[in-house]
Amino acid sequence: MAFGRQLTGTKAVDTNSEIGTRVVNVADSSAPVVAAHIITAAFLGPWESIRVHEARGIVGAVAGYGPAGNGPVAFDLYDIKDDCTAAKLLASVPFQM
Repeated sequence: MAFGRQLTGTKAVDTNSEIGTRVVNVADSSAPVVAAHIITAAFLGPWESIRVHEARGIVGAVAGYGPAGNGPVAFDLYDIKDDCTAAKLLASVPFQM
C-alpha cells in the first residue's frame, strides 16, 4: 500500500481528499467548521455505528465492507478527552469474517 492511501474493503482511497468522518467544531453554533476528517478504516464508512462515551472521552466505530457488510470488518477507537477536534487514535483493529 502506498503512503498516503487508506484501504477500504479492497479499494485504496486517497487520504488527502475530504473522505471519512467529518469532525465538526460547533463551539459557535451559528458558524460550524469542519475541523478534521477521520480516515481510518472504520470511520470511512461507519453508518450508524459511531458511539461516544463522554465520561471516558472516547469515540469508536465499526465498519463492514463487502456486499452484505460481511467483511472485512474494522474497529477504530479514538481518545477525544483533551480535544474532540483533534482525536488521537488508540486502536485500529481489522477483522476478517
